[in-house]
Amino acid sequence: LSAAANVALPATFGPAPGLAPDRAEKLLAELGVPVSRGSVERLSRGERQRVAVARALLFDPPVILADEPTASLDAAAAEILASTLRRLAGEGRTVVVASHDRAILERADTVFTLRHGSLAEAVPVAA
Repeated sequence: LSAAANVALPATFGPAPGLAPDRAEKLLAELGVPVSRGSVERLSRGERQRVAVARALLFDPPVILADEPTASLDAAAAEILASTLRRLAGEGRTVVVASHDRAILERADTVFTLRHGSLAEAVPVAA
């Protein structure tokens, strides 16, 4: 599948599949994924990861759980993804990120730390 078709695929099982292609292309553009390469097989690992993020955002979920969302991304792509997640949080969505990436953690409102399997105190991040 192309990147856009891959993102839109879940909508084919829903009541409004016609709306998905436009939304898919918008999300891919926002995340900086090139759509001109054809199949997702021609995308880098980081680009594929951003396709998966776009697919997860297709239905505009109220809660977003992201496990190491910047792990396979270069600095520029990680910045785009971090900005997107921050924007979504600012628009009222609940965004929970599990990450070792300091750059994405610095954008959080609150950071929880796991130490030896136990949840440490929440630390509000200074704005």
